Amino acid sequence: MIRVLCAIWLMAGVAVAQELTGIARVDPLKSTIEDGWFGQATLTLSLSQGVPYRVYTLDAPPRLVVDFREVDWGLLRPQDLLPEPGAIESLRFGAFRPGWSRLVAVLARPKLPDEIAMQVDPESGGATLTISLRPADADSFAA
Repeated sequence: MIRVLCAIWLMAGVAVAQELTGIARVDPLKSTIEDGWFGQATLTLSLSQGVPYRVYTLDAPPRLVVDFREVDWGLLRPQDLLPEPGAIESLRFGAFRPGWSRLVAVLARPKLPDEIAMQVDPESGGATLTISLRPADADSFAA
């Protein structure tokens, strides 16, 4: 009985330890921002591991905001991802409150997320967050 309880306790500790993994790091060589046809754009971030995130937009000026649980941007600079303005005019990122990081993309024109997906490699744990943006009219964007 004591062995079973110890095993359950150890397994519970392992589960908790898995949730408390290190900070995800951005791989600048595998992260991109690409302009597409008809005003579309795609933001791809390669991370060392999957992390919880949320995506939303803000108006005046139009912005795409992505909040992440613990992302280390390292030595990444905005111009590394965005060498010249296009559908995304400017980019900034960093820590914004304890335990959370934020990426803000200022959009040249209103765009709404069309597809959002985080693929996690089951072997390495590495993750790729892809956000596809499509043009939107000002009223739809503001709503």
